[in-house]
Amino acid sequence: MADAGVASRRECEAMIARGEVRVNGKVVTDLPVFINPRTDTVFANGRKVELDGGGGTSRGRGRSTVRRIYIAMNKPDRTLSTTKDDPYGASETDPDTDSPRGPRRTVLDLVADAGLGRLFPVGRLGFHDTGLVILTNDGELANRLTHARYGVSRTYVVFVRGRVPNEVLARMREKLAASLGPAHPRAADPIQVLSHTGTETELEVTLRESPKLRIDSLIFDAGLKVKRLVRTAIGPVSIRGIASGSWKFLDRKDLESLMVAAGLAEASASRPEQATDARRRSGTKPPRRVSPVGGARTRAGGAGASGAVGGARAGSG
Repeated sequence: MADAGVASRRECEAMIARGEVRVNGKVVTDLPVFINPRTDTVFANGRKVELDGGGGTSRGRGRSTVRRIYIAMNKPDRTLSTTKDDPYGASETDPDTDSPRGPRRTVLDLVADAGLGRLFPVGRLGFHDTGLVILTNDGELANRLTHARYGVSRTYVVFVRGRVPNEVLARMREKLAASLGPAHPRAADPIQVLSHTGTETELEVTLRESPKLRIDSLIFDAGLKVKRLVRTAIGPVSIRGIASGSWKFLDRKDLESLMVAAGLAEASASRPEQATDARRRSGTKPPRRVSPVGGARTRAGGAGASGAVGGARAGSG
């Protein structure tokens, strides 16, 4: 509603609380209120709110329409998780051809044909590392997922050479528990041995990354040699069901959970503990009831999207 120019975000929230807003003919008073701009009708004080039929929202009166995009991608090997290759990297010699190899593929190249506009990759991974990267044009969400102070964890599966001694696991576990904090549901065991043979150990590691603690530095400081690294989750969003090199739009459930984890929305009544845990991890004050703007609900090439009534806050960063 705020994006459609009805009123300020706070006033729109107050209008909903006063029962002045109807969605599909029904009065709504509880926040957040999720809607689909393509199919739902919204009236505020008896006047129809003109929503973007293409699945987006417009930022204020007289401004161009901005469709909020939220994508989960399973980054494949030999792909950069940045927006473009650096000039030095592009000029390096390809060992197979003995000539400059040119720009390397990026995660944005994998969605270029979808015509989604400018997106920010969230969750940097090495060129040969694989797994979950989130692409979005929501600057505020990207910022909160990037900075450790907001407490959104990452989960990795790491394959290392040989067996990992128990004393090494204990030191790693201590560092990880300190990064996650006592409120994290997996803080009691942030590193698990999934399998091991005489030549390889498979670890699952959950941590809050920061300049002082990253997955690569954690493994290096432990003296382990990485064979393969896969990020399996960012907060509540996982790569389950997404093939390597493929991507999908976040559905409403995943988007809401991610917004809650980032402190941008309150948990629904059925999951009140999510907002509490997110605030404890980030050390922030309880957020205002911000309704997350909608993410598209179909796979690549689809058109559906969900929006939110009450005005969602999204930066351009």
